[in-house]
Parts: sequence; structure tokens; C-alpha cells
Amino acid sequence: SLHIHLQLMERQAKKLETATREPLQESIDIARSEISRLDSIVSQFLRAIRPSKPQLQRENVNAILDEAVRFFAAEIQDRDIVVEQELRSDLPSLELDRDQVKQAFYNVIKNSFEAMKRRGVLRIRTDLDDTHVLVSFTDTGGGMSAENLSHAFEPYFTTKTSGSGLGLLIVRRIVREHGGELSIESHDGKGLTLTIRLPYLDRRVRLLEAGSSKEADS
Repeated sequence: SLHIHLQLMERQAKKLETATREPLQESIDIARSEISRLDSIVSQFLRAIRPSKPQLQRENVNAILDEAVRFFAAEIQDRDIVVEQELRSDLPSLELDRDQVKQAFYNVIKNSFEAMKRRGVLRIRTDLDDTHVLVSFTDTGGGMSAENLSHAFEPYFTTKTSGSGLGLLIVRRIVREHGGELSIESHDGKGLTLTIRLPYLDRRVRLLEAGSSKEADS
């Protein structure tokens, strides 16, 4: 409803003379921006306190990453940020909730952009070990001190003036709901690397099959 009232105000403002209209339009734009910011905070809060069960399907991690990065195309250009992607082509399909994992990637990328301000570099890499697919995000921002790093996943903790302190909390919840792990490496003033580890789909299947075989033998 607030957006509707702003639209009505904007229509009325267009009827005014330029000298009167411009400062009013600026105030309307600020109000619209603040409403969007509050909407984002409320949405993140609700996702943090009312997590939904993942709807799992076989998905390609690289494809989800690509969608998340493309979402930020305008911001990447505006901030003059370079995004380097090194995506391993032979990754196995994973059993994921596409929307939730995309939200996790979105939150991490957003945090990196805000840490770098302008003209930074974000390196996104996917890899594989014996049990997990690894997705790492390395930025050239200011990093985090050891003290701040110890509080990174606490609700409402943030080093940003306008942050909600819920972004990484939501990322960790989503990763854990998928049986994964999350780690952060950082040195104050030297950037940050966040790594998400997600278990193989075929490994989960083998574990289930092994459990079923044991039950049958007994």
C-alpha cells in the first residue's frame, strides 16, 4: 500500500513546476528506496525464523550459480566489479532445493559486493573432493577481524551500517538443511573466502542403499 501511495504522489508531483517537482521527486525516490530496504530486512527475518523444508530435486550447481550472478548484472556494472568464474564442468548433480540454494548464493555474493564497495574482484570457483561439491567465493574486500569472524553467524551481528545481520545466518541454515558445511577464512584488510560444501547425490544414495542392505541381512 505504501508503494501505491508513492505512485499517487509521483503523479501529482509531475503536475508541478520543475523547481517544486524535483525536490519532491527526490524525496519520493528516497522513500521508495527505504521501503525496499525494509521489505528486504523483513523477508530475511522471516526466512531466518521460519525456515521451510527443502524441496529436493536433482540440480546443477553451476547453473544455479550462473543465475545468481546474472541477477546482479546491473550492480556489477554500476560498481565496476569483476566477477571471475572457474566452474568445474564435471560436477555431479546434487539433490537441492533450487530456490533456497540460489538464495544462499545471492546472500554471499551480495555480502561480497558490499564489502568491496567499487572496483573489486569476486572469484567464484566450484570443485570436487571425495565426498562434496565445493563452492568458494573469494573477494578483495576488507575482510573480517578474528573477533568479528567469531560472531559472523550470530543473529543481527553486522559490521555494516545498514545490514540486517541475517544474511550469513540464512546461508548457514540453508547449507545445513542440505547436509552441507560452511566455512570462512579471512584476514582483516585482505579479503575473505567463504566455502560451501554440499554432499554428492550419488553418495547419499549409496549410503541409503547400504543401510537398506544391512536391514535386509538382519
